[in-house]
Amino acid sequence: MFEKVEDYPIDPIMIGADLFAQEPRRDKLNLTVGICQDEHGRTPVLEAVKLAEQRLIETQTSKSYSP
Repeated sequence: MFEKVEDYPIDPIMIGADLFAQEPRRDKLNLTVGICQDEHGRTPVLEAVKLAEQRLIETQTSKSYSP
């Protein structure tokens, strides 16, 4: 089934993630996937995101994705 599957081109985002992993500085920020971690490796939920999620919960009428 997978014999005819060709190699997929390298995803530029994954190149950035690899470069981030190789960078030795401790004060670096990983922006390749749009997240930020604290000094303990946790990804905090920003207050603005919590407020936006609450607004969605209060106003959304469907779980369908828009085109």
